[in-house]
Amino acid sequence: MDQKKCTISKLGRDLYVSGFVCDLNSEGDVRTSSRNALAELNETLQSYNCSLQDCIRVHLYLRDMALYTVVNDVYKEFCKANPPTRVCVEVSMPENRVFCLECQAIDSSSEFQSRDSQEVKTLHVQSISHWAPANIGPYSQAKKVGSLIFVSGSIGLDAGSMRIIPGGVVSQAQLALGHVDSVIKAIASSCCLRDAISVICYIIVAQHKSPVEDIFRENFGSDANNLPVFQVIVVSRLPRDALVEWSVVVHKCPDEKLEAFNFERSIRNTKITSGLCRYSYKRNGYLSLAVDEDALENCNPTELVEGVLEDIKRCLSHCGLEHKRLHALQVYYNIDSKTKLTAIAESLQKFFKSTSLSFVKTEDRTQPLILFGYFVSSLEKP
Repeated sequence: MDQKKCTISKLGRDLYVSGFVCDLNSEGDVRTSSRNALAELNETLQSYNCSLQDCIRVHLYLRDMALYTVVNDVYKEFCKANPPTRVCVEVSMPENRVFCLECQAIDSSSEFQSRDSQEVKTLHVQSISHWAPANIGPYSQAKKVGSLIFVSGSIGLDAGSMRIIPGGVVSQAQLALGHVDSVIKAIASSCCLRDAISVICYIIVAQHKSPVEDIFRENFGSDANNLPVFQVIVVSRLPRDALVEWSVVVHKCPDEKLEAFNFERSIRNTKITSGLCRYSYKRNGYLSLAVDEDALENCNPTELVEGVLEDIKRCLSHCGLEHKRLHALQVYYNIDSKTKLTAIAESLQKFFKSTSLSFVKTEDRTQPLILFGYFVSSLEKP
């Protein structure tokens, strides 16, 4: 699916932009095209009292990882001191596209500064260390906003040499998750990996799903009521040709107990969705649900989408979120049928008119549809 128009959602001081694309200009100049696109994005953010400098998190989807260096060079012009955290992966997209981007920013206007005391704290390590890798691009390792900590994508780099370690996906996954834990403790000493509310693991080989799921269970346990929202996403390539990249969000606040809600749905004895919602009654939460290939094959698009939407509504209702709404929704898909894909996409776009919505193509046919959502009530101090 070629997403050509970005979608924007603003709740309180929290702004989410999804589906922002950079296409090659008529000369095919990647650098100029990237600079013009980021300038346009910055103007869009400024119309909401934000800028790229005010972003706390960026998802950068590249058409080709070979463009990483050029895009980074231009990106540095817009994100200088204390840049946002970032996750970067390569995914399939049209040949004339350079990248697709989504970002989360904080409105820095005086209106919110006067009545919202949530300080933004940044961890930006640029020197070689032995506790976690220095950044390999213009991003911070972590940002803490209120009770949430956003950690940049973590790959299996040896901190001392800044090289990908040998030993395969298990070694890389374990080391990268260890880096995440170190970064979390560095920015908030009372927090650790087990405080995660959201975890996405990007891999490039579908057969690696099982070992990274095992590593997830080793680190987070098996108690469904205490697990973060978790999905494994298969993409085409990762920075430094890593085999795995972890994207983690942590929630920690003594006055905000996290709850969990597991769900699944079947039609004619075919399980069409299964998922988990992890949330705080006071502030925010994440939900995810997955549709497997049997469901896509055995259900028509209408009943499939109806099931997905009912599950999301059920999640929000269960969480007592009548006064909240879904802030952002990432739709990861691998669907060959254009008819089914169009029907599903149009239904989601129609239903989530006020949600920041992005569509990302994956390399995993066994799970043709994965939805990952973020919801908030208010970013004002309760």
